[in-house]
Amino acid sequence: MKIFKYEKEIEILFIILTFFLIFYWTYLIFENSIIKYKNLQVEKLEKYYKINELVLEAGKKKSKKVSNLKLRGSLLSNFQKIAKKVHVENKILSIKPDTMSKKENIKVRLESVNYKELLGLLKSLERYSNISVKNLLIRKRFDNPEYVDISLMIVKT
Repeated sequence: MKIFKYEKEIEILFIILTFFLIFYWTYLIFENSIIKYKNLQVEKLEKYYKINELVLEAGKKKSKKVSNLKLRGSLLSNFQKIAKKVHVENKILSIKPDTMSKKENIKVRLESVNYKELLGLLKSLERYSNISVKNLLIRKRFDNPEYVDISLMIVKT
């Protein structure tokens, strides 16, 4: 029994309106999430560009500070002096000169070096314009994470 003449049409219209509202609200929720995601993406890009600028700026400052100081004498004996100066001489496991290369180079292994000592060693090596670190492998120690084991190849040009 029909109460209204257009009862069926009203039911269909109500169902259509309900679906429309559900989809519209879903769209609004997702649109808000998309806007938040895009804003987050823009923030990350801005931070990336700022970090990139700082790195470039630091590189320019570093290039101005390049020393003309050259390492004289044997690389092996000079490395031992540098290691003694930065207090890692007792942490050297091995120093092997590489005789296969035309350039003078050494392979060094150190163990149980803390980060401060590592930075001191690398800064001391960086002072000289005619030596460079070609390979550097840093492994965190499992027994004490504050210490690392280091393998590096130093080349004198």
